[in-house]
Amino acid sequence: METCKNRKKLAACLSILFVANMLVLSVQVSAESLEGKAEVTEPSDLENFPSAEAGGPYTVKENESIRLDGTESEAPVGDSIGYSWEITKDLTGEASLVDRDTPRPTFHAPAVDFDREIVVTLTVSDGREVTDEDEASVIVKEVLKPADFDLIDLGITPEKVSPNEIVNITANLVNTGDKTDNYRIDLFIENELEETNTYTLNPDQSVLVQFETSRENEKTYDVRLNDLEGSFTVEESLTPYPFLIAVILFLAAGVIIVVFWWFVKARIGRRRKGGASR
Repeated sequence: METCKNRKKLAACLSILFVANMLVLSVQVSAESLEGKAEVTEPSDLENFPSAEAGGPYTVKENESIRLDGTESEAPVGDSIGYSWEITKDLTGEASLVDRDTPRPTFHAPAVDFDREIVVTLTVSDGREVTDEDEASVIVKEVLKPADFDLIDLGITPEKVSPNEIVNITANLVNTGDKTDNYRIDLFIENELEETNTYTLNPDQSVLVQFETSRENEKTYDVRLNDLEGSFTVEESLTPYPFLIAVILFLAAGVIIVVFWWFVKARIGRRRKGGASR
């Protein structure tokens, strides 16, 4: 009888333990299920705010335009998104934006004297006065102009010469471009090529171009230096030879001395006659 009672107590204890274990297991499963639902349905902090994405970096040539791209920006699900672009760094002060309240505005690059970085800032909003900002660099590239040569200021000296006398022909050559290059200059006399020189000039460099020529026959000669035109004249010289000039000067000096001596002598003679009459 005592044994029977012990068996009943043992069975009752086992039943109680089984029920308790089932309740604990049920509570754990329910808690895990609720936690999983919370992880799925609870939005993150990032999803509650807009996110700006200005794109870039961008590269554009000076005096040209480029479209910026902020379409990767995001707003919370169900919220509208607003765009606002601004130029926040521009040392030239000449860059500009068109359609700045759209996701893809147009950026107009200024003229630059060297490559410059300009910074634009995109601000996005979700309609609830919550905003986010992102910056992007726009590199404006200088466009180098090719070499540009100007040949100016033709000089022909002397313009009138004796036969076989040297004539100097000069001009100024200037490179107003942005690159170093070569320039050929042709000297034509009476439409016949006489001489050719080639010059190498750096940007903003200038050089004096020089040629020499002479002619024996008496006439006027046409000169052309690329697109510059002029002339010089060869004629028989009317100037006496140097020896003849020296003789003339010597004789003139002698005449002056004789006249001066005669004048002084005459004055002395008058003074003597005046003194004797007294």
